[in-house]
Amino acid sequence: MPAGLMWVKACPTMLAFNEAVARVGVNQEVVVMKAIIDLFSTDYGLMSLGVIAFMLGMGAFFIRLFTQKVNATSDRSSR
Repeated sequence: MPAGLMWVKACPTMLAFNEAVARVGVNQEVVVMKAIIDLFSTDYGLMSLGVIAFMLGMGAFFIRLFTQKVNATSDRSSR
């Protein structure tokens, strides 16, 4: 198994998924690969990537904004 997929088997929240995949008889790596292919090749997958990228960018923006405001406030209060 590729090292990148080891977390799928080790993650406790994936136990039900692992059992369902085993019951159906589908290889777990095939299911994960299908999900990755869907993410990059379908309209809903690309929209999901866009939303994820937007949220990460928004988070970085707010972290930067808040740290600048805290630093400005602490500089002003120390004078």
